[in-house]
Amino acid sequence: MIEWVFISLGIVFLLTSLWPSYKTIHHKTKPLKIALLGFAFIAIGRLHFTHLWEVSNTVIGATLLALAHYANWKLLRIATKQNH
Repeated sequence: MIEWVFISLGIVFLLTSLWPSYKTIHHKTKPLKIALLGFAFIAIGRLHFTHLWEVSNTVIGATLLALAHYANWKLLRIATKQNH
């Protein structure tokens, strides 16, 4: 149960981080799609088939979440450079 609470909080924090950038600045869905895929991997990892299943899916999901933040940051930098 605690894991699902943290996953839910992670989704809230991620959306408060990525959504404003998408909505007001760059209008690209790529970071949101990557983040959604990352959370899907983390959720699939919670199915507990094996320990390796859980760990590998969690690592892949967390990596995708970090990649989503990086993609968002790159899009923000491009948009900032275009506006100057």
